[in-house]
Amino acid sequence: MRLALLQFSPTLGAVEANLRSLLEILDKNANEADLFVSSELALIGYPPRDLLSQPALLEAESRALSEVRAWTAKTGKGVLVGHTEVRHGAGRPLFNAATLFENGDSRGTIRKRRLPTYDIFEEERFFEPATAQEAGHVLAFRGRRLGVSICEDDWDTVQAFGARDIRTYDRSSARDFKDVDLLINLSASPWSLGKDSLRQDLFAARAARAGKPLAYVNACGGQDGLLYDGHSFLVQPSGEICGKAAAFVPDVLIAEWSPNGWTNHPSISPGSSSWEALRQGLVMGLREFVHKCGGQRALLGVSGGIDSALCAALAAEALGPGNVLAVALPSSLTDPISTRDAEDLARRLNIAFRVLPIAGMVDAFQKELALPIGSVAHQNLQSRARGTTLMALSNQEGRFLLATGNKSEFALGYSTLYGDMNGALAPIGDLYKTEVYGLCHHLNAAAASEGRPLPIPESTLQRPPTAELAPGQRDVDSLPDYEILDGLLEGLLENQGQTLHGSEKDWNRLLAGRFTVESVRRKVHLQEFKRRQAPPILRVHGRAFGAGWNFPVAKGPL
Repeated sequence: MRLALLQFSPTLGAVEANLRSLLEILDKNANEADLFVSSELALIGYPPRDLLSQPALLEAESRALSEVRAWTAKTGKGVLVGHTEVRHGAGRPLFNAATLFENGDSRGTIRKRRLPTYDIFEEERFFEPATAQEAGHVLAFRGRRLGVSICEDDWDTVQAFGARDIRTYDRSSARDFKDVDLLINLSASPWSLGKDSLRQDLFAARAARAGKPLAYVNACGGQDGLLYDGHSFLVQPSGEICGKAAAFVPDVLIAEWSPNGWTNHPSISPGSSSWEALRQGLVMGLREFVHKCGGQRALLGVSGGIDSALCAALAAEALGPGNVLAVALPSSLTDPISTRDAEDLARRLNIAFRVLPIAGMVDAFQKELALPIGSVAHQNLQSRARGTTLMALSNQEGRFLLATGNKSEFALGYSTLYGDMNGALAPIGDLYKTEVYGLCHHLNAAAASEGRPLPIPESTLQRPPTAELAPGQRDVDSLPDYEILDGLLEGLLENQGQTLHGSEKDWNRLLAGRFTVESVRRKVHLQEFKRRQAPPILRVHGRAFGAGWNFPVAKGPL
């Protein structure tokens, strides 16, 4: 029997478009397999959130399921598809479910029992956890018994709110599949660094415990700030990963299956480095965000610095160089080197470039408001003049504005509301400053190995970071060295406010008296009002600002 795992990128709420994509994949591969398996909630997209409150959307999904059923009647094939299911009675109105169709008939429905409600997940808002009786058990297909589960039902432990917060499920809620021939898991599992190997280890152990072959199918694509890497795979009864779909792109993984294991499956290509996975994920997420929001083109301010250089390089790859506009906005404090490096960047990336000086705007505001020269209010005028100019261009030319801030800046509020925080998306908002440098070096190394021009100017890589708020100003004048700061922030943000790799005394020694762990921690939490107004951020870490970060703005000291 041949099985096909359908890894594609649904758009949230675009049920008819998602159905067309699914049917196109099914038609194209109709002769290649007997049973086709989609990812979790493939027709409506994941996570649907409050889209589930719209009756018309649920009705559209019901019609789409009928179309899938009709396809199996026409072809005689089987399709196991993830969807919502309306439930009645006390409790929430829906199940997260999957139904097997064959020859135009339903062979049964299984329903999710473990509903994640932590970090970025909020399934309990609309879904009811299925009881053991409601969940269903084994689905029969052509004389074989399929043990089907949906994503979290096969996760015994999860990281809820950071590295130290590990939640363990009650084992009684696990599906105990006995006397099945094949295990199948339908997932929409968001990606973060290291997540792929974590999943593989989990499901390899799952298959080995049961002594059964296993098929894992995951969604790919971007949904707002969430990135789905795909990476669907097959596991032998021994626990060996034996076939794997591509990363961050739609793919169909087809293999021959018997109760003894998998044969005729694609070989596994060498895995990518973490830097390459990071590049692929950010490029995919940026492209998907712009396209799924109905756009094609983007613009961004380029300062000659490392953050805007990386954003421009990612945008050029994601959208095509012809769809990206880079704008330099020099003030009276801007070093000519900055504008030169910005122009060099645009030339290397083959993207459009403009220079729009803002000195006159800043001077006009300063004079009208009588702001003291060099004050914080005066310094922020530069950023706000740039933000206003870029938003005007965005409106005028129908381009998505990209904000270029990084995670270190968002953490400490080293960014200006209604200035450099303006934008529809912050592509690198979950990268620490040191990771920005690391990814830029990776982009240049990859280009050099392929004989291409280096995308990031060497001058940009070598210059000390500066916001050019005053003559000769550098980031280290008001922030700790990023090599130290980022290590501290990793603990404070992703380890429930506690330092990693050492005591607070050790970190205070590294901070050399200018800062303390407590002062940095306090500064992080004082900036929540800014982050609430930040654009969506592409999530690459297990704990990111955005959908899964829910600290109050007004609060006591932590």
